Amino acid sequence: METYADPSVIALREQLDIARAKHDDLILEHRFARSEHKQAEKEMYETGGAMREMGSQVQKYLAALNALGVKEPIREMSEIPPGWKPGDSADAWPRVASAAPTPPSKPLAAQLAPPTRTSATEAQREQEAA
Repeated sequence: METYADPSVIALREQLDIARAKHDDLILEHRFARSEHKQAEKEMYETGGAMREMGSQVQKYLAALNALGVKEPIREMSEIPPGWKPGDSADAWPRVASAAPTPPSKPLAAQLAPPTRTSATEAQREQEAA
């Protein structure tokens, strides 16, 4: 029978102690990772709630703008004046409420179409004008 003084038993006990220490370290790492994961999950839900709230605010602003008759869509949130709330009158937003889009001088198809020349003399006139 082997005794505790046997070198092979001592070596096995040392390996067992090392394995237990590694096991304890892994348990602590797992607990820490689990608490970090719970914290990240909590932050994710809070962020999601904030994003939903912001989305509902944007919908309120757009509905209020539509009620005011503003046809030009907002391109940036920075265009909303500070302190403006849904339900405020058009006077609270005179810059946007009075802004009317200017119609283009030519239809869009004419603006995008390449220039056409009907005669050589017309091409000469364009070159002379340039």
